[in-house]
Amino acid sequence: MKKEISTLGIYHLALLRKNVELFGEFVTLNPGVNVSENVTLGEGVEVGTGSILIPHTNVGEWSVVGAGSLMIKPLAANVTAVGSPVCVIKTRQPNWHLV
Repeated sequence: MKKEISTLGIYHLALLRKNVELFGEFVTLNPGVNVSENVTLGEGVEVGTGSILIPHTNVGEWSVVGAGSLMIKPLAANVTAVGSPVCVIKTRQPNWHLV
């Protein structure tokens, strides 16, 4: 379900290309983030400084992409992924952000 975005943090030099969809609230893009076309970011996603998301690399809700990461595949919800290319290092229970 697509919601109106009320809290969106896009910091200095975050680059968004065409057809980027931001679902829900509390999406954070830190400095130097490069998001290519046809990328979907779920609610509560945080993308770390200097990360690159290539086309069709969707990020599930409440997931975190570590700084300097290269996204070459979609990420599930509630995970933390880092590296180049990204590798999931932590999986959380649904609604972990409400605890």
